[in-house]
Amino acid sequence: MWQDFRYAFRVLMKSPALTTIAVAALALGIGANTVCFTTVNVILLRPLPFHDLGSLVQVWQTYPQRGYSHDMVSPPDFLDWRGRTRSFAHLSALTAWDANLTGVDEAERLQGFAVSHDFFPALGMPPLAGRTFSAAEEQPGKDQVVVISHGLWQRRFACDPHIAGKKISLNGLGYAVVGVMPLDFDFPLATDVWKPLAFSPAERDSRDSRYLAVLGRLKDSASVDQASAEMSSLTQALAAQYPRTNAGRGVRIQTIRSSINNVTDRFTLVLMAAAGFVLLLACSNVANIQLARTLTRQKEMALRMALGAGRRQIVRQMLAESLLIALAGGLLGLLLAAWDADASAKYIPPEVLRWVAGMKYMRVDRTVLAFNAAISMLTGILCGIAPALHAARQVNLVEALKSGGKIAVGGERHTVRRALVVAEVALALLLLVAAGLMVNTFRGIAVFDVGYDTRNLVTMNTSLPGARYATPAAARIYFDEAVERLSRIPGVKAAGGSAAAPLGDFRVEGQPPREAREPVPDLRLVAGDYFRAMGMPILYGRPIASADSGAAPQHVAVISESVARRYWKTPKLALGARILPAGANLPPLTVVGVTGDLKDWFRHAPWSTIYIPNALMPQAHLSLAIRTHGAPESVMLAAQRELHDLDRNQPLYDVTTGEQYMDAQTSGVRISAVMMAVFAGIALVLAVTGIYGIVSYTVAQRTHEIGVRLALGASPAGVLRLVVAQVLRVTLTGLLIGLAAALILTRVMASALYGVVSLDPSTFAAFALVLAFAAAAAAWFPARRATRIDPIQALHYE
Repeated sequence: MWQDFRYAFRVLMKSPALTTIAVAALALGIGANTVCFTTVNVILLRPLPFHDLGSLVQVWQTYPQRGYSHDMVSPPDFLDWRGRTRSFAHLSALTAWDANLTGVDEAERLQGFAVSHDFFPALGMPPLAGRTFSAAEEQPGKDQVVVISHGLWQRRFACDPHIAGKKISLNGLGYAVVGVMPLDFDFPLATDVWKPLAFSPAERDSRDSRYLAVLGRLKDSASVDQASAEMSSLTQALAAQYPRTNAGRGVRIQTIRSSINNVTDRFTLVLMAAAGFVLLLACSNVANIQLARTLTRQKEMALRMALGAGRRQIVRQMLAESLLIALAGGLLGLLLAAWDADASAKYIPPEVLRWVAGMKYMRVDRTVLAFNAAISMLTGILCGIAPALHAARQVNLVEALKSGGKIAVGGERHTVRRALVVAEVALALLLLVAAGLMVNTFRGIAVFDVGYDTRNLVTMNTSLPGARYATPAAARIYFDEAVERLSRIPGVKAAGGSAAAPLGDFRVEGQPPREAREPVPDLRLVAGDYFRAMGMPILYGRPIASADSGAAPQHVAVISESVARRYWKTPKLALGARILPAGANLPPLTVVGVTGDLKDWFRHAPWSTIYIPNALMPQAHLSLAIRTHGAPESVMLAAQRELHDLDRNQPLYDVTTGEQYMDAQTSGVRISAVMMAVFAGIALVLAVTGIYGIVSYTVAQRTHEIGVRLALGASPAGVLRLVVAQVLRVTLTGLLIGLAAALILTRVMASALYGVVSLDPSTFAAFALVLAFAAAAAAWFPARRATRIDPIQALHYE
């Protein structure tokens, strides 16, 4: 075998131009696949660094009557699950916890979670230093201990080796650090600190207060189906025991791998499929090159067979040549993937690296190396099998010697080459259409009206600790003062804030009751000049003003257009109507305005929302918004300085401009569109060069025939039309196949990407014309060269 590769190397070096073209084509195809697999490896295969991800699951409650398929769990339900299930080695609960680190030079808001003691054992990664929590620390009064992340330990405590046992101030209370997690431990994503989940006696009895996420590790002997069956029986028993709170509820179990990155992974798979098409296109190109090379080596093959070489040896020799080309292309593709992984940290927004599981660990590792080697070997076989089989056919030695090794191309071989060209055209059209759809999708998202003006907008968040702002009145006073200070900054046009709160059930006076399965609108509490700060239009009536808040807030509401249309058909008729909340401890609310809907930038769905004054139900968390006269960056530092002066222990976080926020949110679609456009460009180049190579070779093989035609009176224009027409017939066949496949592809993409990609006939027509024109141009140059053949020289050809 080693001798075959040595000889193959010498053969390839005799035609360096063709070899370089073949290696470059496969480098593009294999490189595209290696780049995509590098992402697949960290997002789909290993999004989290924990062992046996298949047995790590999330457990949700369901409530079909309300359409809830992923509902949270109440503390008593979780405790019953943990005490009575037998399918789980560990079952843990967790809930978000806002933690403000104070008592240091600069206060910092930390992403925190309160977790049960078996949370860390369920994930199966021991701490780097110290310990995790014990069951005894799940009791109120014994829960003022924390485990911190490696990032926080490094960032704020300089990797202090003696950190275990030291106290830090969180939300104004002292907590003892008992452990530090390793660098790779990142769950939930971007978490800085964990504390024990301690339930008060009231929480242990409150089955209608659902705020827990549940994470479990299945036993080795249990499957997801077995656990689901057991949990369903337990849920039915609880429903019978507690019908008021648990009747009609079910359970859903899904692996942790399937529950995260559930949007990103679909874009990744679409890109992986596109990269596969690029590789098939490159394989078609190289197979054509190898076929052309084989047809000029018939004398060599005939001599080798006459001297005793068997067909198996010929096939092995030809495959060795293809494998060398593929391995060289694979090596270049691997270098491309390594460069892309390094560059990703620069062009992917930091927010994406934090919030997309596995993305920050994207690199070329052993799995990627194995994939690159495997796909290079497979590509070498795919490219070489057809030329190898043709080369191994019995050739008449006398005929080969008379023709100098250039035997006329048979009809079957013409058929193979035409089939490869048809495949190239069809694959190229598929990629062009897919890229066009993705680019159009991103362009539509970029100009889509999300319901507020992202220009000249600054947003930031703040969360008040309960220790210092224990009463709703204290929270209201802080936020009113914060909004007032922000509005006085030079260059600020308007300032306001909003907070989310649960609305619960409600009815509209004079309207039929809301249906049980009908979604409840979001409830937002607003402060200051919120609507003008966000750039949200007031369609009818007036906005909520600062005068509506205060010690005696007005019982008014502004509703979004979708809510108004749902209950009054004509939005303007909603003015003066009354909304009667049933479960949010709110008084009847009079509608004083109708605003435009905020919309989901991805699915373009409106968010039905009811806005009320913040003073009616002050929250500890508020998102602040500032509308500026000029560039928003000019007031960001001044805004942070004002709020620091108001309370230096109250940190701000997620400080960004509206445009930066949308840029980070849409970065995945943008990057996908760019990559699809790159793949499409590669496909177009490969298709055009492939067609050009085929036509050039065919014209060279038909030199004698063309000379005879010219000698017998055929016009150069007639020869030109003959050659171009033959190419266009093959191209048209590829286009028809490609259009049919592209229609199917569009439906698949629309389904995989939640309907954000839609059929666009103009995209199909435009790229079909582009490809047809490119094919005609690729055929025209060698055909025009054929018309300049001297008939006398052509008749002496061969």
